[in-house]
Amino acid sequence: MSRKNQELNPPKRRKTSKGDVSVQVDKDRLRLYWRFQGKPCFLYLGLPDSKINRSVAQAKAHQITIDLATGNYDPTLEKYLPQSVYSPNKSTIWELYEKFWAWKSKTESITTQRSSGNYRYAIKLVLRYQKVDDLAVSGVSQDFVYGFVKWAKTKISHATLTTYLCLLKAIWDYAKLNPNPWNVTTKAQKLKTPPSPFTLDEVHRIIDAFHNHTTLFFYGDFVEFLLCSGMRIGEVAGLKWNHVREDCTQIWVSECLTKGQTRPAKSNSDRTINLSPRLTNMLLKRRSDYSHLSEYVFLSSRGLAIDSANFRQRWRKVLDSLGITYRKPYLTRKTFISHCLAKGMNPVDIAKMTGHDVAVLFKHYSGVIENLSLPDVF
Repeated sequence: MSRKNQELNPPKRRKTSKGDVSVQVDKDRLRLYWRFQGKPCFLYLGLPDSKINRSVAQAKAHQITIDLATGNYDPTLEKYLPQSVYSPNKSTIWELYEKFWAWKSKTESITTQRSSGNYRYAIKLVLRYQKVDDLAVSGVSQDFVYGFVKWAKTKISHATLTTYLCLLKAIWDYAKLNPNPWNVTTKAQKLKTPPSPFTLDEVHRIIDAFHNHTTLFFYGDFVEFLLCSGMRIGEVAGLKWNHVREDCTQIWVSECLTKGQTRPAKSNSDRTINLSPRLTNMLLKRRSDYSHLSEYVFLSSRGLAIDSANFRQRWRKVLDSLGITYRKPYLTRKTFISHCLAKGMNPVDIAKMTGHDVAVLFKHYSGVIENLSLPDVF
């Protein structure tokens, strides 16, 4: 290979070692990359790729490397940003987001890849509206936001738009940009009638269909446990054998498994559940047959933890085959609670068992039983 061709084909990027900071080129601009506490970190310098600017970038990379080694690292990145980049109004949306997320990851105990993705989706939608890869923060005005909202209403649901506006507002609030252009409200759409819980007959048919299916039978116990416990899908998927009492009469719910990531259960949802004889016998059999295969109680056909996205596809397939009106798998929770209320169980006990706030349970399920209302105790 000629020397000229060697110059046109730079060597492949070397994997960054732990504690090292590498200089990278992204869209003809220099950025730094490193890992901190297992998470990837980026610092966008806003400098074009040139010999002089690479020297500047290397010096900044050296500073961060030393701080990582000596314990003086600043996770907010404020220490490493030149004033021209740090000034929010002189930054781009992506630069502001990176700084915001570094701060959020440091100050909040729970930050997941999923929540990071939601912020990114919101930003990507804004950039899609403008048909650009990045946008100056100073270019986001009140009029810009009104135009974006009008356009976005034709692209995404009202609920998703409302969520994205809240996320974008949070980023601008962090930067203390006043007035915050994202502080807007959208006209609420007409409320849809909430889906009805599954009937007793439908519950039995769904459980039987999964247990007797030629290829989906391994979901049978998972579906039965969902419908008979009222637990969230992620809670059941994330249930581990070390959270199950030896005699399988009781479980401890403290984690959720979502998109392959384990995270703590929702706020105030940690709880102990005393299982029915039906579920106890199920777990005793599963412990005998499967506990040596995985730490998880319920497994896919490949012996892995159940993936909720894959399960939803199978769920739809079975409901279609039964001629049952499609409702999302999450409705198994509403179904359990509704039937418990219909049998006269104490709502407070149900709330404790399912990890619900009592007031929320009354709000969403008061229509299940006539004259059900919050008691006047004072």
